[in-house]
Amino acid sequence: MPRAHGCAALGAALLALTPAVGWANTPATEQIAQLNALRSAHGFPAGLVENPEWSRGCADLAAALGTDRPLVHLLDPATVGYTPGADFAARSSVLARGSGWGVANPWLTAPFHLMQLLSPQLSELGAADLGGVQCMTTWPGFTRRSTVNALFAFPGPGSVVDAGVVATESPSSPSDLLGLGPEALTGPNLIVLADGPWVDPQRGELTYVNTVTDAQLVGPDGPVEVRVIPSSDPTVGPVMPEGAIIVPVRPLRAGQVYSARVELENAEGARVASTWSFGTQSIPNRVTLVETSWRQHAGELTVDVAATSEAGDPVLQLRSGSDVREVAFTRSGGFWEVDGAVVPAGPWTACATSGGDP
Repeated sequence: MPRAHGCAALGAALLALTPAVGWANTPATEQIAQLNALRSAHGFPAGLVENPEWSRGCADLAAALGTDRPLVHLLDPATVGYTPGADFAARSSVLARGSGWGVANPWLTAPFHLMQLLSPQLSELGAADLGGVQCMTTWPGFTRRSTVNALFAFPGPGSVVDAGVVATESPSSPSDLLGLGPEALTGPNLIVLADGPWVDPQRGELTYVNTVTDAQLVGPDGPVEVRVIPSSDPTVGPVMPEGAIIVPVRPLRAGQVYSARVELENAEGARVASTWSFGTQSIPNRVTLVETSWRQHAGELTVDVAATSEAGDPVLQLRSGSDVREVAFTRSGGFWEVDGAVVPAGPWTACATSGGDP
């Protein structure tokens, strides 16, 4: 697969230039519609509805965090822009900073966060996508109840997903906690969520899912090596709804069908199992420039660039006529960055080139 490119023109002038990032703000109703579509496509109960008060809290939080404050889940009352609604949202939400829902679900490659958004118990939520900050409430909306014991899985039965993924989330991703590395390219993370009376929170600890009694993934070449994080994990369990994340150690083969079987057990010894199949497709080869800034001094242009790349290892190419400079990006959280690339003053084009199909 050929490399993919994202480019921007850098216009040098006599004064320092720092262009504003044009974040596309997405209305809460559109965000929730996209999340409902994702849940429905993978067999999860949809019908999520907006809680406008919680959306206002998310909007207040996005405004308080702005473009430079860390994403936090405890908001200091001394923070400029603090409101009770913002504090509620900070304690109750998944958060992200980036290009937002106008490009894609911000948590598609953040399994612990996505797990909360897919919970079958979730029924209502607030949402905001403002100024590059995304917020969606989760825990307060876990009010849906089912009378049938079941397991739901992402990717769902009959779906087709990327054969590999680099999970990027803070403070840790599943691959990092499992000893595979914070930026490991693995197979798609399988998110399994429990539903029904056997996980009724009103019955307390007896219904906690604390054991994965079976986790299998079989493809065209036979059994696939997987590692498991249950919701009873002492490190990340508190941020996981009842269920588990199963991580194939290596990317899967594209264009194939894989069969999975997972069985979970709660503290009373009740067990529920699910068997399903899903397909795989080639790993995307996309790269997007999300922020560029430059400044001129003493005949030199200093360039800073941030990009996202689903293929990994992107390279920044700076071109001015026949003069071509290449600079490697470094990983910083969910982004790839070049800080302080220096070239002679003049008109340049900056292109982020992805690493190609892994």
